[in-house]
Amino acid sequence: MQLKIMMKKMMKRVCVFTTVSAIVLSMTACNKGGGQDQGSNTTGESGKRAGVVSEYTYVAEFKDVNLKENADIFNLQLVDGKLYYATQEVTEEASGTVIYVQSAEDQKDLGNVRIDTTGDENTYSYVPMFAVRPDGGVYVMKSVNRTVDDTDKTDIFCYLYDASYHQIAEVDLRKELNIQDDYFYASRMLCDKNNRLYIVADTMIYLFDENLQYQGNVDLNGVYPSLYGMAGDGKVYVGYTDYALGDNVVMSVEFDKRELGERHTDFVSGYGVFTSGIEGDILVSDGSEVCDYDLQSNTRNLLFSWLDCDIMGSNIRSLEKLSDGRLVAFLDSDEMGQPDSLVYLTKKKSSEVAQKKQITVATLYADYELKAAAIAFNKQSSEYHVGMKTFDSGVYSEEWQANALSALNNAITAGEGIDVVQVNDLTNLHALASKGVFEDLGAYLDKNGGRSAYLDNLLEAGTVDGKLVFIPKYFELNTFVGKTSLVGKESGWTMEDLLKLSKAHPDAKMFNWSGKDDALDVCLTFTGEEFIDEATGKCNFDSDDFKRILEFVNSFPDSYNWDNVDDENPVEKLRNDQLLLEKVYVYNIGNLQVYPDEFGEAVTYIGYPTADGSAANLLLFNSPNLAISSKSADKDGAWKFVEFYLNYTNGLYGNGMSSKKADLEKAMQEKMKPQYATDENGEMIKDENGQPILSLGSTWYGDWSYEYHVSTQAEMDEEYKVITEARASRGIDEQILSIIKEEAAAYFAKQKSVDDVAGVIQSRVQLYVNENR
Repeated sequence: MQLKIMMKKMMKRVCVFTTVSAIVLSMTACNKGGGQDQGSNTTGESGKRAGVVSEYTYVAEFKDVNLKENADIFNLQLVDGKLYYATQEVTEEASGTVIYVQSAEDQKDLGNVRIDTTGDENTYSYVPMFAVRPDGGVYVMKSVNRTVDDTDKTDIFCYLYDASYHQIAEVDLRKELNIQDDYFYASRMLCDKNNRLYIVADTMIYLFDENLQYQGNVDLNGVYPSLYGMAGDGKVYVGYTDYALGDNVVMSVEFDKRELGERHTDFVSGYGVFTSGIEGDILVSDGSEVCDYDLQSNTRNLLFSWLDCDIMGSNIRSLEKLSDGRLVAFLDSDEMGQPDSLVYLTKKKSSEVAQKKQITVATLYADYELKAAAIAFNKQSSEYHVGMKTFDSGVYSEEWQANALSALNNAITAGEGIDVVQVNDLTNLHALASKGVFEDLGAYLDKNGGRSAYLDNLLEAGTVDGKLVFIPKYFELNTFVGKTSLVGKESGWTMEDLLKLSKAHPDAKMFNWSGKDDALDVCLTFTGEEFIDEATGKCNFDSDDFKRILEFVNSFPDSYNWDNVDDENPVEKLRNDQLLLEKVYVYNIGNLQVYPDEFGEAVTYIGYPTADGSAANLLLFNSPNLAISSKSADKDGAWKFVEFYLNYTNGLYGNGMSSKKADLEKAMQEKMKPQYATDENGEMIKDENGQPILSLGSTWYGDWSYEYHVSTQAEMDEEYKVITEARASRGIDEQILSIIKEEAAAYFAKQKSVDDVAGVIQSRVQLYVNENR
C-alpha cells in the first residue's frame, strides 16, 4: 500500500581517451586537511584559513574513460594499471556477461571473460560480482534462478579464469558450502597476495585456495563489514563499526587459522575502497577522505579530502597506487553531469600550487547536495574554494550525537576558521542566534531585491528575533486533513477544538499511524511554548490545559504497530467517521487532490493545533539550510557560496518543493497541463484508438485506488493556501520533552494520577529552565 509505506518512512523520521596533455579537464589541488568532508572527525586540520596550508598537497588530473556500453561501474576494479568491468550483451540467440580488461593508461583492450547467462521462460541468470587476482586471473560468481513447479530455486556457481582468460576451474557454491537456505547473498569477493579467494556473505567469509578448492570459513560473529581490501602485507582485511566499543575497527582475515586477526582501532567509517598503503599499511577512501593507515600504531594520516580535489568521493569506485608514486582512481561522474573519468593524483609541494581563499562550512555531516554545490562552486570560482569541517565520527549512538552536537556548537560559538554553518541539526538554533553568532542574510538579499523571490513564510521560518539566519532552499510539510463537516471550512484550531472533536466521537481514532509519543509531539508542536513564559521563565505544566493533553495522549497505544492489518485500508473508516483525521505529508505539488475522494466529501486542511487557533502546517527541511558566521573572516565570500548554493540544481533531485515563488508557480502550471506516457525513445504512447495515454500516476489503499487527473486552478489555489499557511515550529526543548515523556510514563502505566505526574513535570522542568536561563 503506497501511502502507508510513504507515511511509515516519513514517520521514522545522482569522449575517447587521448594523451594526458590533451584530455586534462582540470587540475585541482587537494590540501592535506585543507577542509574535511563527510566522515571526518574533529581532530584534523580542517578549515584552515587562506594562506595557511600544509607542506604538501595532491593535484588531481582528470581523463575521460571510454568504457563499453552498459558498463557496470559499481563493480569496476583497478588492478595493476588495468580496468576490469562487466557489461551485459544480449543478442537474439544468446545473452551473457562480458568482463572487459582495458589498459588504464591508453584504454587498449587487453582481453575479456565471457559468461553465458542465456535462459528461458523459467530460468534467469546473472553475474553479481567478480574478483581480480594479483596474477591477472579472475574469479566470477554466477547466479542461476529457476522456477520449477511454481517453486523458485537459486543455484550459485563460481568460476576461475587464468591470466589468459580461459576457464580452469568451477565450483557449485550451494553444494560445496552446504547451503540449505534459499537465501544466499554475497556482498564481496576478494583476493589476497597468494591469489586465494574470500567470499563475504552476510556475517561469514568463505575461503578458497588458489585452485578454487574450498578451505573452510571464518565466522564474523554477527559483524557486517562495510569496508574490505588487501593491505600492504598481502592479507585481506575487513573494516566495520564496533558499536559496543564505540569505534571503527579493521581486522585481518587469517586464512590458515580460519579466524579474524588482531583488532585495529581508529579506522575510517562508512563504505568505500582500500588497497595497500603508501607509507602505512592501508590506503583507504571512506567516500570522503583518503588516509594512510598504520596497523602497528592504529593511526591514520589524512592525505587529502576528496572535496578539496573537487571530487564527489562517494562516486569513487576503485583506488590504486602506481609505481611512480601517483594514485589513480575511477570516478563515476554521472550524477554530476560529467563523463566518467580516471583521476590521477600527484603529491606536490603546496608552494608550487596556486591557492584560493578558503571558505569553510561547519556541519554535523556533509549532505550530498551540499557537497555537489561546493564542487560546482569551486570549479567556477577563481577566487574562492569551499571546504567542509564535519563532526561525524561514523559511530552512531546517543553519546556520539550529544558529543558531536556539543563540538559543533562550541566550534560555531568560537567561530574561528568557520564561515558558513549548516543549521538543520542544531537543536539550539534560536539560542545561538540570540547570541549573535549568525549574520543577518536579509541585508544580502536586499542588495539586489532578492527577498521578493521567496515565499514570505519560508523566509519567516529562517528568521530569529527579526534576523534572517537562513534561507530555505527546499521544503516539505506535514498537516492534518479532515471532513469539512467535522472540522469546519477554515484552517486552524486550538487544542480545545481538537479535544471537543475527540469527545464528540469517543469511539473513533483521532488520527492514524500514531502511538503516545507521536500524539504528544502533535499536541506540543505549536502549543508547547505556551507552557513556558519566555520573558519570566515561569512554567505552567501543572495547568488543566496540560493535564488534558496528557489524558488525550493516554488514549493512544504505547507505540504504533506498523503491521496492524486493521489499518491497511483506512478509507472506509475515514468515510464512516471511525478515523477523524489523516496526517498528510506534502512533498510535491499536486499531491492533495486525492483527499476529497478518499474521505468521500469536501475536506479541510485543518493543520496542527495552536495556542491561538491560527492555521499552522509544519514546515520540514531535508535540504541543508545555511547560515553565515558573524565571525567569518570573509563574509562576502561566504555569501557568494550561499547564494550559489541556493541557485544550484544541475539536475539533482531537490529534497521537496522550491521556496522560490517562480519555481512554485512553474510547478503548479505544469500540474495543470496533461502529462503523457512516452516510450524509451521519448515518443508518445497511444491507446488502441490512437489517443495519447495520460501518465499522471495513481495511489491506493487496499481495494480503494485513485487515478490522478490534471490539476485544476481551484486545486492549485488550495495547495498554495496550504503551503503559505505552513510554518516552522520552535517546538519544545528536547531535554524538557524528555522529562515530560519520562514522567508521563508513570501516568500511562496507571502508577500515578495525572495530577501527581503533572506536578512532578512542573517541578523538574521549572528547575531545568531556571538553571539554563
